[in-house]
Amino acid sequence: MSTAFEPVLLRPLPRPLAPFPEEALGSYWRRLADANRVPVDRLKVPSRWLQSTSDSPAETVRRLSLLTGQSPAALWRALPELKWWQEAGFRAVPGSAGREPRWACRRCAAAHAPGQQIVLFAPARHHHVCMRHGLWVGKAAHRPQDQVDLTQLPATVRAQRWHHRLIRRHGDTLITQCLDAARGLWQKLAAHCRSLGTDELHDIVGKQPGARSGWGPGLYAMAYPGMVAAMSMAATPFWRSVVAHNGHPDDIGRLLAEFYRRLPHDAHLRADHDLDRLGQECAMVMRRIDRYFDGQGAQAQDL
Repeated sequence: MSTAFEPVLLRPLPRPLAPFPEEALGSYWRRLADANRVPVDRLKVPSRWLQSTSDSPAETVRRLSLLTGQSPAALWRALPELKWWQEAGFRAVPGSAGREPRWACRRCAAAHAPGQQIVLFAPARHHHVCMRHGLWVGKAAHRPQDQVDLTQLPATVRAQRWHHRLIRRHGDTLITQCLDAARGLWQKLAAHCRSLGTDELHDIVGKQPGARSGWGPGLYAMAYPGMVAAMSMAATPFWRSVVAHNGHPDDIGRLLAEFYRRLPHDAHLRADHDLDRLGQECAMVMRRIDRYFDGQGAQAQDL
């Protein structure tokens, strides 16, 4: 028995590129097309008359391996969409993976592929700083040009390490709940950073590509240490219990005092002396997390 003949006109590209770790499949195709000055559609199907009938992950890997000279194993490791597509039958990022498409650190991209921009699937909720190059790659960094240099914000870099320690200690599920519950607080903390003197704010974020002195990624980067401090308190049963059932002023005062204590000494939030009004917002974060645990307990009883 013979199989059907399926000719495929593929040959190694003049300028093959290696994929970036965790790179999006569309980003890799685009970079290959740009480097070789070929439209993406023509790169995928070089012949208008001979087209492959298969579009499976294995066939995609085979084509990319022929075009780039990369081994199939290397492509499987570097391109997560192929793995999800093979295992779950869809090409979109699964929600359980907690990963979202995001621009890679522009300095990492320049070292890997000079002159090209890379999109990768990153743990967006928990990864906001490129620790290798000290760039803000998280909230509000919608373009590579928006990735603020954190040289003058060392507390923000340390807050990313703190964030990772919280995940190791309390687990991804709880810290994700804390992060979701504190999103409104992060916005308010950024607003407090915005109230700093114009000259100081411009010195910190105004000179960076894409950063805006009015509102932008630099403000969220400045507020990030306060956000992580609040998350660390929300992950602690004691501080949740302090404000779980009432909002007595003394309890709010204790909560705010602990927030100040956990805030890094060089965090720019300390320059704002009108943080007292954040006490109620911190208390709301604790109550949201407490309600989450109450709901989990109720589900366990139902089972």
